[in-house]
Amino acid sequence: MSWLDHINGKKHNQALGMNMRCERATLEQVQKRMREHRPSDRKKATQDVDDEVAALDELDSRIAKLREEEEMSKEAKRVLKRQKKEEERAKEKEGLDDGFEAMMGFGGFGGKK
Repeated sequence: MSWLDHINGKKHNQALGMNMRCERATLEQVQKRMREHRPSDRKKATQDVDDEVAALDELDSRIAKLREEEEMSKEAKRVLKRQKKEEERAKEKEGLDDGFEAMMGFGGFGGKK
């Protein structure tokens, strides 16, 4: 930050032979610059606006497509997670002997009322 202050500083610019004063512009000069920057053709200006709108529409569609793909991948992950849990539960059920559970009075870890 101090480097920028030095580069833009008064002493540095004077050493380079620059002065910090600017000319005062006349009305004609300002009007000339305005004419230079004004679009010469209204159709060209509206075409530019149409191009911008089309670009924004394309961007919106790409964003929507990405969001949809993201949702699909999240749903796929959820399905895989559910399947994995179901497999684990099935393995737990296979490992326990129902007769032994009944004898001990064990019906599970709860969760079902």
